[in-house]
Amino acid sequence: MLLLKRKLLESRLVPPTECSVEMDRMLQKRQEEAKLCRQQENDQLELKLRTIETIKEKQKLDEENKRKIIEQQRIEAHSRYNDY
Repeated sequence: MLLLKRKLLESRLVPPTECSVEMDRMLQKRQEEAKLCRQQENDQLELKLRTIETIKEKQKLDEENKRKIIEQQRIEAHSRYNDY
């Protein structure tokens, strides 16, 4: 029964015209292009974020090194002062 109903419905279907097939292909192509464009934008954003994070980490290390140098100089100056 279901098979007969399905065949009846399939027989009523209008075969796709060349124009509609072409439109489907064009739509699919545009969707793929949009997806690629979004992926490229996401990749660029991720690269920028990684660059910013790297710069911040370098700045943090530089600040820590400066503090260590200043602390070492303070200790050396204090020890020289006590030597006199």
